[in-house]
Amino acid sequence: MSPIRKVALAGASGNLGQAILNQLLKHSFQVTVLSRLRSTHTFPPLVKIRHVDYGSQPSLMTALHGQDAIVSTLPPNALDHQLLLIDAAAAAGVRRFIPSEFGSDTSNPMCAALPVYHSKIETQKRLADRSGLTYTIICTGPFLDWGLTHGFMNIQNKTVTLYGTGDHIFSTTTLSTIGRAVCAVLARPAETENRVIRVHDIATTQNHLFQMAQKVVGSDGWVVQRRSVEEMYENSWTAFQQGRRDVQTMLGFIVTAAWGEGYGGRFGKTDNEMLGISEMTEVEVQGVVERLVENNC
Repeated sequence: MSPIRKVALAGASGNLGQAILNQLLKHSFQVTVLSRLRSTHTFPPLVKIRHVDYGSQPSLMTALHGQDAIVSTLPPNALDHQLLLIDAAAAAGVRRFIPSEFGSDTSNPMCAALPVYHSKIETQKRLADRSGLTYTIICTGPFLDWGLTHGFMNIQNKTVTLYGTGDHIFSTTTLSTIGRAVCAVLARPAETENRVIRVHDIATTQNHLFQMAQKVVGSDGWVVQRRSVEEMYENSWTAFQQGRRDVQTMLGFIVTAAWGEGYGGRFGKTDNEMLGISEMTEVEVQGVVERLVENNC
C-alpha cells in the first residue's frame, strides 16, 4: 500500500483541529485545509487553503481531488456536512477518512446507545457503506488538557466538579497526542484500515488529577462540587425524552460515557504500542498541569 502524504483537514481552526494541523505539518504531510467560503482565518504558509461550501458535494469533491486522506474535526451538530463530506471523499477517490470521532469508545454497545453519540454512529454506518473509501475511528477518551481547564476542572479559577466518587479510572489524552495519533494512523494505512484505534496518554482518576493541580496552585480556595453520575444520566434521559437537545441534556450522557460503570471509559487495551506512542508517566502528566498554569490556560 502506497504511503499517504496529501491530507485534507476539515475543522482546522478549532482547538483540536489546530493541534492536529500542527502535528501534520511537523510530520511533513502536505496539508490542505478546507475553509468555509467566507472564512478569513489564516494558516501557516505551508498550508494550502481550499474554500468550500460544506452543503455542496461538487464543491467538496473539487477541493478533495488528489487528496490521499481527509481528517475531520467538524462538531457533532454538523452531521449533515460530515456525511456529505464522506460522499464527496468517496467520489473524489480519497483513500482514507478519519471522522470527527475523537473521544469516548463508541464500539462499546452501552456507550453507542447514548443519544449524544447518535451522530457518530450515523457517520460510522455511512463510512462502512462507501466502497473504495477506507476509514479509521480514533478513540481517545476525554481531552486531558481541555478537561483540566474547561471540563471537569478549571485550574486557574480553582473550581472542580467531581463526578461520582472521583475514583473511577478513565482513559484521557492531550490534544497534541491526538494529533500524533492521527499522523501515526496515516503512516500505517494497512494496519489501521477499517478499524477502531484506541490511544491514551494515561488511565487515571479525577481525584488524582485534582491532587496534581493542588500541587501547582495550592490546596486553599478551591470550590469543589460533587455530582452523581447516575442522577445526571437519569435527568438527561428525562430531558431527552421531553425533546430537549441542549448542552446540559447531553452533558449527562457524556459524563456517563467517561465515568459510568460499563461504558468503556477506561480502555482495556490500547493501540499505543502499534502507533509508537508511549503512555505518559506521572511526572509527565504533572508537567502538563504545570504548563497549563504557566500558560494561563
